[in-house]
Amino acid sequence: MTNILDKQKFNITSQDGEDGILKYLINKFHINKSLVEIGSHNGEWLSNTYNLWKNNSFKGLLMEYSKEPYNDLKLKYGNYKNIQIIKQKVLPSGINSVDEIVKKNCFFERPGVLSIEGTYLNDCFAHDYHILEYMNYLKPQIIIIGHAYNIPP
Repeated sequence: MTNILDKQKFNITSQDGEDGILKYLINKFHINKSLVEIGSHNGEWLSNTYNLWKNNSFKGLLMEYSKEPYNDLKLKYGNYKNIQIIKQKVLPSGINSVDEIVKKNCFFERPGVLSIEGTYLNDCFAHDYHILEYMNYLKPQIIIIGHAYNIPP
């Protein structure tokens, strides 16, 4: 049996149909047109948010900690007015918590989407559960947790 979300799946840059599922949820519910992404890589590779900020005018805060992907992201998309790109490691608490990072970067909107993609890279050191556990300020409407691309969901 196929559920309604399975029928919505399609990929632009996402891995498992998330682009289509997000489009469906955003159109069905009143989702804010803003996002925060941890582990943006180069902005495109297996991205669940690329289509939102690139083609749908979402305002975004994109974080990438790895040097080469960050440089690629900044070079290719650094002139986009609707996104802010920062080189940032995210930890569950303290000055590198997602709450403190968004405040420090003046991202005061409630994000429609929070995407945590760096769980197997250097961005958040596999602390995705703890990042969410300690998150008090940021209240996203949709949360996406990525998985290692070489391990099926």
